[in-house]
Amino acid sequence: MLLREKPPNSCGWPRSDPGGKLAEHLLLWLVAYAMLIVLGAAGLLLPGIMAGGNELPPSSAIFMSINAATLSGLDHNIPVTQYLLPGQLIVLGLMIGGALMSLIIGGIAVSSIMALPYAPRQIVRMTLIFYIGAVVIVSLLLLDDEHSTFDAVFLACSTIGNVGLILGHLPAQDSWKTHLVLLPLALAGSLGIAVLIDVRDRILGRRACLSHFSSVVLTLTAGLYLICVLGALIVDPSQLTALTASILAINTRSGGLSFHYADAFPRYVQWLVMGLMLMGSASGSTSGGLSLDTVGELWLGCRRSLKGITAGRSFGLALLWAGIYFLCIAAAQVLLTLTEPQIPADRLLFETISAIGNVGLSFGPVTITSPGIFVLGAIMLVGRFVPLLILIHLARATSRAGIVTK
Repeated sequence: MLLREKPPNSCGWPRSDPGGKLAEHLLLWLVAYAMLIVLGAAGLLLPGIMAGGNELPPSSAIFMSINAATLSGLDHNIPVTQYLLPGQLIVLGLMIGGALMSLIIGGIAVSSIMALPYAPRQIVRMTLIFYIGAVVIVSLLLLDDEHSTFDAVFLACSTIGNVGLILGHLPAQDSWKTHLVLLPLALAGSLGIAVLIDVRDRILGRRACLSHFSSVVLTLTAGLYLICVLGALIVDPSQLTALTASILAINTRSGGLSFHYADAFPRYVQWLVMGLMLMGSASGSTSGGLSLDTVGELWLGCRRSLKGITAGRSFGLALLWAGIYFLCIAAAQVLLTLTEPQIPADRLLFETISAIGNVGLSFGPVTITSPGIFVLGAIMLVGRFVPLLILIHLARATSRAGIVTK
């Protein structure tokens, strides 16, 4: 699933030795991640979560726990603003736990696969420093008359985790807080801790060059951003301004902040958004989707195959993930069409892609009821857990086979 290139040590980086226990430890982290979702759902079923002493319906509690912990953030018809403080704290804890688990598990796996000289303990420490530091700084910048301290912290955690759930109001689309605070924070979370450490060390001169993985992710991220912004100015500047296009370019690839619902856009923009949601960002980050490195690996693997060169394990895993991804979309679309015949098929497809990509954009608050709500929850879990399992498998296989990536 990750891009690889030889020779492996052209940057002079030492080969990391993850040890035979690394995959087992990462799987334990993944089990703890799953238990977090179970505990979150149980907590949301307790009395005192909703005003008036009402309890959330079991389907809503399960959906919200999955929604927050997988960093999806679809707007539910029972919004977080209707929860009492204990319920809001549970949702906040699920977002924090989901973001940290994704960054740590993904960061350790990516670092091992790419032969980066960072021990798991360093990845954990840097993740905590980055996360806590970013939340504190961004929360202070967001404080104003419309955002309490808790609202600002909630929004900061939601943004860095690419969740999209909020309390209160988002800054305006043309606000400096949107473009200089929220979007850069969402972008940083979508790159993953391995890329962030890699960039930091390159800037400080600790490394001779960026890893191939970081270079590809950063290049494709910048390329997609420029294509979206310039394309909007060329194709239909009356509908999409540069600022709106800038939001779409970042927000649709997992940010999911509800600056606007999808029905506010022309039909062709809705399909463009679906394409961007499919792309996602980097593996091992808080974003979802296929991931840019998977898309790049599919492209390069096809080129290798056409030239008669062995495509390699990464290409096979990229094909496997793409197959699972689109098969789940198709299956969910069929099931939702059967269970929710009153909802147009293109709207169901939009929300299906948003759910499996852990994005959170939609046409409005999700009104789908059980069993359809469980279909969305299931593909959210697939979109978050299957890529992590593939990364763990690839890290283990890379270590055992002595395969080194650049």
